[in-house]
Amino acid sequence: MEELCTVPVNNNNVDNILQQMKSRFQNFKELKFVELCNFNISNYDSSKFPSEAFNSLKINYRNFFDIPALKYQLSVVYEITEISDKKTPINMLNFFITTSLNKSFCGVVKLCELVLTISAKCVS
Repeated sequence: MEELCTVPVNNNNVDNILQQMKSRFQNFKELKFVELCNFNISNYDSSKFPSEAFNSLKINYRNFFDIPALKYQLSVVYEITEISDKKTPINMLNFFITTSLNKSFCGVVKLCELVLTISAKCVS
């Protein structure tokens, strides 16, 4: 018969784990803007614009973006299937660069670059 290995768990261990989880994820909501790079939106209409994610970007990065221009550019990207079917930030960035649309969609390009440079350590 197999012996089960058990580790006694006391309240201090559980409290420590809970505290570490709270600490690790306390700023997670500040990364809500990453959702803006989910270009896999089918049948987009303006009522589906991710406003909560966009507001997160405005709060945290308003000095780095032309906010009205970015909102317009994102709306165009979401609406045009030939663009939005790129799905991921790296595919979108490559598409804009290879088609020379990176100047026309400079806000979306900057957003993709920002999302792609977020360290995995930062997120986890």
